[in-house]
Amino acid sequence: LFESYHFDACAIEHIFFAKNTSSAILVAHAIGVMLSLARSFHVPCFRYSPTEVKSNLCGFGKADKAQLQQMIALLLKQELPKSSNHATDAIAIAICHAKLSSISIKA
Repeated sequence: LFESYHFDACAIEHIFFAKNTSSAILVAHAIGVMLSLARSFHVPCFRYSPTEVKSNLCGFGKADKAQLQQMIALLLKQELPKSSNHATDAIAIAICHAKLSSISIKA
């Protein structure tokens, strides 16, 4: 993906796991791979907390997943397909980074 798309930036959410530490370890490994790849391709990485993402999109850092999906649909001016929470999180992180970086969002 890094070779094919020539990313300008990489935005990643800080991991937050309250209960399942084995999942946290696997996610941390995946994040490490992404950070290493980004660095090798000279792509700057930006990290955002879940609260920061929700606050930037919804104006409320404790917004729930449904509120986040609703705001993404409003910002992109289209209904989102029923997808996994991971896809919602990825889109939210991308929009948060775009907003904080003053990148224009084109739907």
